[in-house]
Amino acid sequence: MTNIREILGGVTNEYSECSDENSVEVNKQIHNGGYFNSFYFHKNAVYYSIYSITGTEDCFGTQLSNDDLTLRALRQGPHPDGLSSDIKAYSTAFIKLLKRQLDRYLTGPLSAPTPELLEKTQYADPSNMESERTLGMVDSLMRQAPNAQVDLIGAKVKNVKNDTVPWLCSMPHGEQRQIMRSAARQRRTVAKKRKQRKARNLEIAKQRLYELELKKQKKKTRQMENKVTRFVKQGIQTTPQDVKNAFPEASQEVVQLTVQICRDPESIIGKDLTHLWYDKVKCENEVYIGNVFEYKGGKKKVIVMEYWLPDCPEDSHKSELFSTEVLADLLLGDLLFH
Repeated sequence: MTNIREILGGVTNEYSECSDENSVEVNKQIHNGGYFNSFYFHKNAVYYSIYSITGTEDCFGTQLSNDDLTLRALRQGPHPDGLSSDIKAYSTAFIKLLKRQLDRYLTGPLSAPTPELLEKTQYADPSNMESERTLGMVDSLMRQAPNAQVDLIGAKVKNVKNDTVPWLCSMPHGEQRQIMRSAARQRRTVAKKRKQRKARNLEIAKQRLYELELKKQKKKTRQMENKVTRFVKQGIQTTPQDVKNAFPEASQEVVQLTVQICRDPESIIGKDLTHLWYDKVKCENEVYIGNVFEYKGGKKKVIVMEYWLPDCPEDSHKSELFSTEVLADLLLGDLLFH
């Protein structure tokens, strides 16, 4: 309804954003019998007048128009009784919010402004129109120059709102140059700090992205390892058809290697390989090359791999992997045998 929009929209937007400096004007509106005062102290009117679907007036005596499409739709609704109870619940919550917003103006420290505060706020704007004008200027400048930096647009707005150029022109020439040089030095300092902050934020974003990717990879690998473990524990004589049925997305070459590792892990000793690993220091995936160095066997069939980076073949290291881990990486495509 129109009146509901006025109260829920107009009242909240106009007064909930008031700062301490314009609170005196808000108190004038309240204590001079403004509609805030009426609405706040007449809860029954909220319940039984303004929110009445069949009423003809709101709690301020304003006639409700039958031409209001929203009001008409509410009156023609299939469940007017339920809607009435819902609106009562909404109004209760709204009154609590209104009380919390106006508490400092009605009974709090701003309810009785001191002479010093009155003098300080005598020219304060009781509305938020000034901030809206500023945002309008920013929006206009961004539309005119969509590729301009935000700092440049901010500087233009500050220049207009603060009358910076007229203030600077009113000073002696020497003082103007001194201020301009100081501002230029400060600008270079700020630009340098901003550049460093941007680079640092990019690094943090990059690290978070890779950490998220690592979590996804670990989850995917863990799921595949569990699937491989269940497959191996079946205790059947592994055949290519068994592997294909369990892992239909695997290629024929991967199927053959899976069967070979399941039947005779020692047969892959000496095979060259390429393995994708996540480097925690660099926060990125790193491709290692190497070969199958040894098969230790045991209950979990430990396979020893020797790895090195492509550009550092002399700097190699050995890693022990369970056969299920090798099979999982093979089936996921992170491990290739040559």
